[in-house]
Amino acid sequence: MIYILDNFDCDLSHGYLIHSVVKNHSNAQIRNVHLRNDIYDIEIYQLLIRLIKQVNTDDIVLIPWLKEPDHHLDYLVDALTQKCHVVVSAGNLNRNIEEFSPTRLKKVTVVGCLNKSLQKAKHSNFSHYPIKWIIGTSYIVNNITHSGTSISAAIYSAFLANSFDDSSKTLDDTIKNYHDSIKL
Repeated sequence: MIYILDNFDCDLSHGYLIHSVVKNHSNAQIRNVHLRNDIYDIEIYQLLIRLIKQVNTDDIVLIPWLKEPDHHLDYLVDALTQKCHVVVSAGNLNRNIEEFSPTRLKKVTVVGCLNKSLQKAKHSNFSHYPIKWIIGTSYIVNNITHSGTSISAAIYSAFLANSFDDSSKTLDDTIKNYHDSIKL
């Protein structure tokens, strides 16, 4: 199961874009966990506490957003990493991920964005510790071109879910094949 924590207010919302990307790359079950645009921190904390109680070890929680440092958020996401896989988009500000929550946590998988030349996209945040890098530029959904680290994180989450079901391919091989199929 892939849980996507995002805004699903309309068909053009960020959450629906991320849902479409995951669905295009995986047959895993997807559960959209709705966050309103005006959600307050306490509601995010309550949602994470519920997820901590319900997720399993093979589940993936995709957080395609980040925020200014928040110790409460970090604590809860860290607790979530003890129960399942947590994938977080690096962010699109060309800044160090260690400046943000929950990307600054060492136990989450942070995914940055590559361009089709397999170079860091200009907008992608970065870090001194390992980041997974996936092409996430010029991605077309509903005839609209999108780019960003949340696209990359969604693709990575889909590939990670697939790796649980198909032991014949490693996650790294799947990523390499994906890059080879679309790089310039």
